[in-house]
Amino acid sequence: KYFYELSANNRSFAENNLQLSAWLWGKEQFRDYTVKNKFDALIVGSDQTWRPQYNRNGMLYRMYLDFCQDLNIRRIAYAASFGVDEWEYTEEQTRLCATFLNAFHSVSVREKSGVQLCRQYLNRNDAEWLLDPTLLLDARQYEQLLPADGHKPSGGLLMTYILDNSPQKQYAIHRVASQKHLQVAEFAPRYCNLGLVTADTISDYVSPSVIEWLQTIRNADYVICDSFHGMVFSIIFTKPFIAIGNRNRGYGRFLSLLSHLGLEDRLAEPTDNLLTILNRPINWASVKGRMRSSKDKSLQFLTSALTA
Repeated sequence: KYFYELSANNRSFAENNLQLSAWLWGKEQFRDYTVKNKFDALIVGSDQTWRPQYNRNGMLYRMYLDFCQDLNIRRIAYAASFGVDEWEYTEEQTRLCATFLNAFHSVSVREKSGVQLCRQYLNRNDAEWLLDPTLLLDARQYEQLLPADGHKPSGGLLMTYILDNSPQKQYAIHRVASQKHLQVAEFAPRYCNLGLVTADTISDYVSPSVIEWLQTIRNADYVICDSFHGMVFSIIFTKPFIAIGNRNRGYGRFLSLLSHLGLEDRLAEPTDNLLTILNRPINWASVKGRMRSSKDKSLQFLTSALTA
């Protein structure tokens, strides 16, 4: 009901920086748009695109490109994400999605556990593990989006991006701020449970500006988040960070990336004492080396999938 008001900042960023289709609803509209534009290939991905609880009313099948089954078109999954390590599909969803995925030319997933899920439930033994697409760009490319006069405020800054707030998390954050002598910059909607929004409380739920969000991470001295992409952009901008594992939103995606980069010790439970992680050093040279290798592999997958 309040989608346009709530997504105003995100929509503005997308309209200014991306080439978008019109809104498409239902299988026939997706198919008609595909035929009209004579696409040579379709790529689906990434963030929890294959998680049923986030894709209801048939949209899960759109994420497996069900609308082009009778079309001669190359289908590719790039870093598609189940979000979790366990299988959440019904028997019917499993059967249909396995059929749709069988028509894909190339398949890759974002979590290492997704390789096994594809093999065990969707009959694809060739799925590859690849980077989240946001990690295919480096900090310099994202900084091109930021205002030229963007400057770091005086004094140290602790940026927090907490999607599921709690008194425990707030207490831990302020202990860290006190220990590091940092100002806290909270960057998230006041509330994230969209089921409770009303006309009078829209402003408490509006997503923050993408540009301001990027700029705040870039300017931060430290980041604490329970968001996967808050964690990702801390890594991109080489900011010391603590990621509070968010099991409801998909814990597997946190652990998969952090373990690959040798950063498992940056992951905390909501009940953990964050001060035990606070001063652990990060070997950024090692992280960048692993990232470079994974980025090369990911880009090669895309090149091969589109041309081979």
